[in-house]
Amino acid sequence: MPVKKIKLLLVLILGNITYSSNSISQSDDSLLSMSLEELLKVKVETASKRSQQIDQAPSIMSVFTDSDIAQMGVTSLIDVIKHAPGIETSMAPDGNWRVSIRGARKAGIILLLIDGQPFNDFYDGQAMFDLPTALIQKVEIIRGPGSALYGTNAVAGIINVFTRQQESSARVSAGSNNSQWLSLSDNRELDDGELNLNIGLNRTDGANVVEGSDFEGATTVNSNHAVATSRNKEEYYANASYKQENYDVSLFIINRERGPWVGPSVSFRPNTTIDHTQYYLNANFHAQINPQLKLTPKLRVEGVNYKALYQDILENTLLHSNLFSDGGYTQENYDSLTLGAELQAEYQYSNDVFFLGGLSYDSLNLQSYDLSRNYQVVGFIPFSEFANYDQLEFEQKDKSRQVTAAYVQSQLDWQDISATLGVRFDDYSDFGNSLNPRLGLIYHPSQRWRGKFLYATAFRAPTFKELYDNTRIGTSGFSGNQRLKAEESETMEMGFEYENDRFIIKANLFDIKNNNVIGLYDPNGSGQRGSIENLGDVETKGIEAEIVAQVTDHIRINANYANYKADFGWADSPEFDLQRTYLQTNGESQLFNQPRVRANLSVGWSKSQWQLFVSANYGGRASHNKTTPLEGLRQLLVDEYLQFNTSLSYQFSPALQLKFAANNLGEEKNSDPTGSSDSDALGYKGLLQPDSSYLLEMTLKF
Repeated sequence: MPVKKIKLLLVLILGNITYSSNSISQSDDSLLSMSLEELLKVKVETASKRSQQIDQAPSIMSVFTDSDIAQMGVTSLIDVIKHAPGIETSMAPDGNWRVSIRGARKAGIILLLIDGQPFNDFYDGQAMFDLPTALIQKVEIIRGPGSALYGTNAVAGIINVFTRQQESSARVSAGSNNSQWLSLSDNRELDDGELNLNIGLNRTDGANVVEGSDFEGATTVNSNHAVATSRNKEEYYANASYKQENYDVSLFIINRERGPWVGPSVSFRPNTTIDHTQYYLNANFHAQINPQLKLTPKLRVEGVNYKALYQDILENTLLHSNLFSDGGYTQENYDSLTLGAELQAEYQYSNDVFFLGGLSYDSLNLQSYDLSRNYQVVGFIPFSEFANYDQLEFEQKDKSRQVTAAYVQSQLDWQDISATLGVRFDDYSDFGNSLNPRLGLIYHPSQRWRGKFLYATAFRAPTFKELYDNTRIGTSGFSGNQRLKAEESETMEMGFEYENDRFIIKANLFDIKNNNVIGLYDPNGSGQRGSIENLGDVETKGIEAEIVAQVTDHIRINANYANYKADFGWADSPEFDLQRTYLQTNGESQLFNQPRVRANLSVGWSKSQWQLFVSANYGGRASHNKTTPLEGLRQLLVDEYLQFNTSLSYQFSPALQLKFAANNLGEEKNSDPTGSSDSDALGYKGLLQPDSSYLLEMTLKF
């Protein structure tokens, strides 16, 4: 059967079935040992900052548990979340993983939590979406807003990673691209508490592919040429927690040294290196004032140390009659520190009424910032030492931000209806404030049927980089903008669920209005100087469908399908008059630069000591946007993709398991490089993504 027909058949099948990973198990039993009813009763915490059943959570959620992740046989969080409805993953040219939820994809639009602790870098909004799975016990994903509880960044969604607890084990893995993983977990019951420890070491040469093989089709003026590239990486992490009845303390630190996928921009600069360390320390105290009231004071410290060496100019390049024999480089270093305190209160007024509230204060400080080059940009003059030859003024240096917030939420149960009402107010010292309400109604007229209606607003505060970064000079790069407004969204969702003894079906409709969208404005394209602006508004409408079917006692099928349509409109500002006129006359308001159709299908089989997992990931076609005259001239044609993953494991004993896994098998996958005027800078097929990988893993529990 031709490949096109196979793809069409898969999409039609996936349009009627879907992936639902809502299962949890604290034991070594197979996922299939859980009934479908138990899948809907798993406990989640992210939606309400308290434990509740997923079918009662006032959010559209997906859950991946330790059993799910183990069955997949993957080593990175990014390969777990790509199975969730409506989520598209891709690697950016700079080597950062990008996650798109319902078409929203950029740094800072998705809130990453680790054990409930925010873990986005406040300087640029970036998040580590490729955390090692050896660290992870459960992942909760909210597709939709969360600012009414969590504040900034929770616009498109929330990904909450729960670290491994109550387990003593060792994992040793080896795979393609010279990859090795080693992790240890330990759980100790002490006289006065419980201690959990997770440590790990990982290294890889990175997936090797030849990028830019289709440059003859590029229309952007670019010196790129086909180059073999990789994203090598070495990292270590440590996670420790100590819990007593009245308090708990947790620490997490991760350090990674890596190269780029392509380079710091859309040009091949393979000698770029990044050394990134991020950590947090939390302390929570629990005071049960009376049977109804519980107070939890919280203290936290979070820090980032970032050191980058960007290759700007290739070796032996001649510019302005000057030879860069060693190449041209930029060093960027910064340290940031966040100090935070929160007082959270929980009050159980009655069996049917519950209140949650809190006050928080965070002080965000960019303690140091420095940028230097081994050349002068003006005139392109090379030097043997690094210095600030262009005499730049670093406006972001020593900047700070104070955020004061208050939130309250109530849950009321009355007969067949559960209502959640909440609101949060955030006040920022540097740009203003934001008020974000939420409303959730859950109607469950019978054991089999449930309906959800959800409304909420959300916001994303401008990052320090977007506000203050003016280190790009001359005729290229982007400058910050201290006039930026917060990006805001308003979301309405309707969800339906049905279950019987053999299957669970879910369907969701959503309408999202994003205002004051922050982005790069580069009207001249080709890397010429631009700025960060509030570009305009985006409205996204779509549908998600899911099903989990128990075919036999040993076989379960999970699948999902998602489709959305996003339309863009320029802000009513004289600066955008030309772009707005083009959009109204010759352009297209619809955004095409990401797959608007996503589908996943997985089959799990378990019998005796054997477990088999097979999944397929499909993404529809994408192309260049047509919101500006320059975008309309580009030719980006990203083909649809269909990739497969499989894992086979054998349980030799309750303590020993051996696993073989393969991921991203099948066709090559491409993605748009930037979503901007330079969309075809890496060729008309787009940015090639990491290729297939293989893994052999041994797990020993003790």
